[in-house]
Amino acid sequence: MESAVIHEDQDTFDDGTRYEMIAIAISKSDDYPEGVKYRFQYMPEDGRTLLRFDNYPNHPGVDRHHYHTPTGVNDDIEYTGLKAHVQQFYNEMDDRRERWLTMPDQPNTNTPDTPDDANSTDSAPEEIVMDDIEAEAGFLEDRDPEDYPSVLRITSNSEQAHRQDALDRFERWEDGEEIPHVINFQNPSDLRALLTDRRVELLRSIMTERPDSIRQLAERLNRDVKSIHDDLQVLTDYDIVHFEQAGRAKRPFVPYDTIEVSLEISTPRSADDAAPAWIIVSTVRVESPPCRRC
Repeated sequence: MESAVIHEDQDTFDDGTRYEMIAIAISKSDDYPEGVKYRFQYMPEDGRTLLRFDNYPNHPGVDRHHYHTPTGVNDDIEYTGLKAHVQQFYNEMDDRRERWLTMPDQPNTNTPDTPDDANSTDSAPEEIVMDDIEAEAGFLEDRDPEDYPSVLRITSNSEQAHRQDALDRFERWEDGEEIPHVINFQNPSDLRALLTDRRVELLRSIMTERPDSIRQLAERLNRDVKSIHDDLQVLTDYDIVHFEQAGRAKRPFVPYDTIEVSLEISTPRSADDAAPAWIIVSTVRVESPPCRRC
C-alpha cells in the first residue's frame, strides 16, 4: 500500500493560538497495526507546543498511542479509530486551552520564580521538548508530495463549523472519497494577513511553473530575494509551500493542484426560514497546469 495524507487540518483561534493535525495512511505493520501515522498538536502564537498526540511507536516508557504535555508523556488514552481520536484531542485541547487562557499574565519564561511555582499547574505553560529518539527518527517528516490531496482549501469559519466539517471529512474519507487539506482562520483578518496580494502572486507563479531556485523566483517576480524568502517561510509554516534540494539551491513547490480560498458570511437564521441565507464574499482558485502530476 502506498502512503497517503488522509487528514491535514489547521485552525487558528481568535486568541492567536492554533492547532495542526496530520494523519497518513500507511501499510499495516507491527509498529502501526492500524495502518495510520498521526500527530496532532496545539500551540500559542510563539510556536511553543503545549499539547501533542502522536503514535510514534518507540517512545520509551509509554504505549504506542500517547500524548505529550509540558509536564510529561501520558498513555491513558484509548485509540478506537481516527475520528474518535480527533475528538479526544479536541476535548483535551479545549480543557488545557481554557485553563491556559484564564491564567494571569506572566512573563514568557519557562523558569518558575519560586520553588512553589515549579509544582503548580497554574504557572505559565512550558514548551514540550521532543524526545531525542523521536527527533532523530524524523517521525512524519518523510511525507512524499505526491501523497498530498489535490486540493488545499483555506477558509474562515467558526470553531464549531470547522470542527464539524473536519469530522464530516473523516466520514467521506471512510467512504473512499479524497478529502482536501483544510486551513481555517476563525478571524477573517488572519486569513487576509496570510494571503496578501504578493503571496497569491507568488503562489500562482510557483504553481504555473516550478522555479529552479528562490533567486529565480525573485527575478521572475521582480522582487528582492529576502522578501521572497520571508513570504515563502510564512507559507511553509502553514504547509502550503514545500522545498526540495536541487544541488545547492532550494527549489520551492506547492504539492496541490488547486488552492481554494473562500470566505462565507451567514445571516442569522430565523424560525421561519427554511434554510440559512449566506453570501460568498470571495472565492479565489489558484490552479496548476493540468499535467503537473503527470
